[in-house]
Amino acid sequence: MLKTLANAGIDISVFELEKIIYNKEYEKTIRIEAINALRRLRYSMPRKVHSILMPIYKNRLEVDEIRMTALHRILETMPEQVVIDQIVRQMEVERDHQLRAYTFRTLKTIAEFPEIHEKTVLYVKKALRAVDNEFYERLYSRVFRWNVRNINKRYGTSLSMHNLFTKDSMLPKELLASLDIIFGGEWYKHFLQLGVSQQNVDEILNKLVRKIEHMDMEQLVVRRKRSTLYAPSEIFKRIYEKLNFVRRHHDKEEPHVMLYIRYKDMDYAFLPIDIDTIPKFYKDMVHDGKLDLEEIEQLLATGTHFGRTAGFYIHEYVRKIPTTLGLPLVLSSKMPTVGRMQGHIKIEMEPKDSQTFSGLRLRLALKPKIATTHVVRAIIVNPVVESGFKMLHSATFEHPLEAETEVTWKHQLRLRTIFRPLDHKKNVLHLQSRPVTFVRHMKKTTHTYPEPTEVTLHLHQHIYPVRSFERTYLKRYGHQVIVTGTMHRPVIHGTQNLLNPVLFGFNTLDIHVEPTDDMPKEYVFNFEMETFVPERMEGIELEKLFRNKDEFFVVADELEPRRKEERRSHLTTYVRNLQIEKAYRHRIFFKLETVGQREKHEAEMELRATCENKYRMCRTKLLMRRTPFEWENRPWEMRLDAQTVYPQIPKTLEQLSGMLNREFHGIIDVTWGTEHGNNVAIRMQGEQTREQKMWLNKLERKENKLTEMEKLRIASDLNLYKVSVNYELTPENEHYMHRLFLLLNSWEMWNAEYEMVNNKPNMLRVKMEIEPLNRRMFDLLVETPENRIMMTNLVMPLKLPTLNIHDFHMLEPTGVKDVVRHVVKHNRAECVVKSKEVTTFDNLFLKTPLTTCYSVLAKDCHSEEPRFVVMMKKIQKEREEKKLKIVTPRDVFVLEMMEGEIVVTVNNRRISQDELRRYRIVKVEENLFKIDIEDVVVLFDGYQANIKLSHMYKNMQCGVCGHYDGEKWNDLRRADNEETEEVEDFHRSYIAKDEECDIDEVELKKERNRRLEKDLKYRNYHLREENELRHEYRENRLRYENEVEKEKRFERGEIFERYDEETETRKPILRTRVIEREGRVCFSVKPVHECPRDTIVKKEEEEEIEAEFVCLHENTSTRRLLRKAHEEVIPHHLLEGERWITIIHAPKMCTVY
Repeated sequence: MLKTLANAGIDISVFELEKIIYNKEYEKTIRIEAINALRRLRYSMPRKVHSILMPIYKNRLEVDEIRMTALHRILETMPEQVVIDQIVRQMEVERDHQLRAYTFRTLKTIAEFPEIHEKTVLYVKKALRAVDNEFYERLYSRVFRWNVRNINKRYGTSLSMHNLFTKDSMLPKELLASLDIIFGGEWYKHFLQLGVSQQNVDEILNKLVRKIEHMDMEQLVVRRKRSTLYAPSEIFKRIYEKLNFVRRHHDKEEPHVMLYIRYKDMDYAFLPIDIDTIPKFYKDMVHDGKLDLEEIEQLLATGTHFGRTAGFYIHEYVRKIPTTLGLPLVLSSKMPTVGRMQGHIKIEMEPKDSQTFSGLRLRLALKPKIATTHVVRAIIVNPVVESGFKMLHSATFEHPLEAETEVTWKHQLRLRTIFRPLDHKKNVLHLQSRPVTFVRHMKKTTHTYPEPTEVTLHLHQHIYPVRSFERTYLKRYGHQVIVTGTMHRPVIHGTQNLLNPVLFGFNTLDIHVEPTDDMPKEYVFNFEMETFVPERMEGIELEKLFRNKDEFFVVADELEPRRKEERRSHLTTYVRNLQIEKAYRHRIFFKLETVGQREKHEAEMELRATCENKYRMCRTKLLMRRTPFEWENRPWEMRLDAQTVYPQIPKTLEQLSGMLNREFHGIIDVTWGTEHGNNVAIRMQGEQTREQKMWLNKLERKENKLTEMEKLRIASDLNLYKVSVNYELTPENEHYMHRLFLLLNSWEMWNAEYEMVNNKPNMLRVKMEIEPLNRRMFDLLVETPENRIMMTNLVMPLKLPTLNIHDFHMLEPTGVKDVVRHVVKHNRAECVVKSKEVTTFDNLFLKTPLTTCYSVLAKDCHSEEPRFVVMMKKIQKEREEKKLKIVTPRDVFVLEMMEGEIVVTVNNRRISQDELRRYRIVKVEENLFKIDIEDVVVLFDGYQANIKLSHMYKNMQCGVCGHYDGEKWNDLRRADNEETEEVEDFHRSYIAKDEECDIDEVELKKERNRRLEKDLKYRNYHLREENELRHEYRENRLRYENEVEKEKRFERGEIFERYDEETETRKPILRTRVIEREGRVCFSVKPVHECPRDTIVKKEEEEEIEAEFVCLHENTSTRRLLRKAHEEVIPHHLLEGERWITIIHAPKMCTVY
């Protein structure tokens, strides 16, 4: 009913829709559909739509999905400035990260596309000027728009993609693709929309994953005897009783999916899918939780015949214009289209009559046909006679397709597709444009409208002569493609009038496909892929690296003396040792060939890569070849040989600092052509910039393992890349290379420098240095034989990837499943817990101390029988060592630091090193262990725990690591599922106190999070996030500053002082003190401490010091120095005048007011 009301657009229905929208007893899907039902009233009743939906959008207690849908409908009403300002204001105070990002990206998309509505675009641009666009650009956006248009010619198209994500689901709630087009100068908004919406499908997906895991467990794991004295279920029960946990429930709405199609803003079709609408024969496929192959095979073997015919107007409009003659002029444009699709599809399982299957065979036969005509008419309406003009552009397409595909995956993935060619001549495509004048005489006796008399118009032959043509292509491959037609072409060629004779003249174009005498029986496409096949590692040709002493690849750096011979010897030994390691081969193969011809034709490509098990060394070979074309007499071939060597994987910062070789090396040799006349040799090198090396030298070496690993990951980035290309090309390709160099020279930008040089011929050099902080800016140097081009501060919209030596440390895959598992787990949300700090899964930073009682860090709160609990406590009150306990339905893991070594026990039994793999425990390094229980992965080093949690537990996890849902500001949710604004109250609800532990009340009650709690109380979410981003930038900036630059900045008083944002105090900064006395302005000779803005100094936090001042008469230069003193330290040489010494008060610490 709601879909029908939406299509009708009846104004009086708005009152009933309003009741449904505001009634929270209805299901969420019903309320959303009621909001969507207002879409056809957006232009006729915009203010009523605003009055209904704006309170919904502003209400923070409403469901995010409903608020996003309401926003989408409001912005379609061409709102006024006051409405846009309200939306921007709500975005500024909004705490939901997803809703804020969606709002900004939607507004930004409107501002960037003026064809939406000129006034709305102006209003949005004005409103966005008042917000920090740089801050919002950092938020992840899920609104995309792409368009191609020509305003002058009045044609174009625009494609919008909306992915509506909310915090209560890991899957998108709605995927919507909207196509807007311009036909005949008319803008068709929402011409075609395809959408998918879902509710609570996560629950079904979660159950499916659990079922698969359970089946694997039953088949692969042998259950051992369990001790009756150690039951994890009892531990779960005791935790529930102590902490009074309240379950995190899913939405009560039944899981369902809905597909819908809208054409010209009208719902044409929709398909709801839930448990009640699944056909019975699909339900019969599953018995006892397992697929029944017999039922599936019986369904597929019968095949499916289908045939559909449809006729519709792609677009249609009519306009009547009065004239001074009294005869109206009627302008119309329509595009009637007729399509037909007939075919047969059949799927067979291979091998037949087997309990398992390892392949599929698909047989497909299609006969598509479509015909369309674009008719543009101009008619003078008269009761007696009608005359007018019309343009006809028609197209017809028809080409049958018969194919058979076989897929197998038992040992390797194989795909073989056979295409059956046509056995007779076929007119595949027909295009025609024809201008026509017509006259229709009305009969007085019958009063009918007879067919008009039409006359085809022809363009002037002397301006647009007609040329007939016939071309034949692909004859040697068994089916020749014949292109025939007649076309008007202008005598004077120009881009402005090139399309005029094509669109307005009488032109035809036909494409025929005709079999030749040497017709093949079939065209065959083969694809093969195999991965992780054990193979002996092939050696790397290191002599190519050192064959030419190229100073381009040598870095002169005083921080690291370049011991060339020692480095070369070390690299040779390193590569030789890698060749002994285990290696795997990966292969992809494509081949397209004709079968049954006298002269066989084929084209193939094979990509083969052999890599050491940790991917420190790889050798990749690419072979491409094909039979010659008609103008060639020899086969064409291309060979590529790529060799890459990554440096040794460091385990500690000290080891990284002492490595002789930290560079990535790559060599690529390419040869191609019919006579191998093109040769290119490429040498690549990735290394660290001076900033990276300088920061590495200043890092502290003594750290616990997890902290050191994080610093090691940052210090291992390679952000300087050098590429040298030596080429020998044929004259034709040499000409293309020269044109490429000319294109580089024509790149006129403000940040580019050009220089004429005389370099070696046939050599190209490129150097790219990526900015190490945010990796969005880079400098590029290009040297050609004749030019040197330097481009600085180039900006990319996304972060540029960089090689990282340490990233390969945890990756030792032996199959595709290992790679997928590693990628999925690596991208999970992470919680970091230290002695007095916690960073939650949603990246909220808290300061709260651990005690000698267990604190629940992460726990499955969806069920009374949880799948995991992660707890940690201090072993002793005054020490930093920790004890970690992980409880699962099967096992209880305990890891603790004892006498400088981590001891692992499972089910109250100490585990030896040989038994770790059995319990899915990995010893990463000395005193660093990883416990992987699929849902949660924990890294523990005796002092700190890093927890990575599956996305399945959004809105189902609880603990000190926060309420995981993608929004950080609601993380302080206690065990009883109630939100709080006090970190102490939040942490205390997850402390499991018993007789053996003691809570340090003094330490726990210290006010460490006063600023955070104040921001949560007054909802200063946006301001806090901006401060966090600025603080992060300052930290990164200080990280890479060297000591010399620090001293210079200290003299200028421009150092960014780091302060603890969660306390009420800040360190004073150095400034030139200013005192006005007796008509003069006195400046301190040396900078003294002062409190920054928004802070004050207390009497007990200041001291008396003696300072020397220089007093100047008031004038223009003095006033300029006075303004300058508020922002920075004034240099000594600018202060010349009368000296004066006095006692002043200087702050030791500043307090935020």
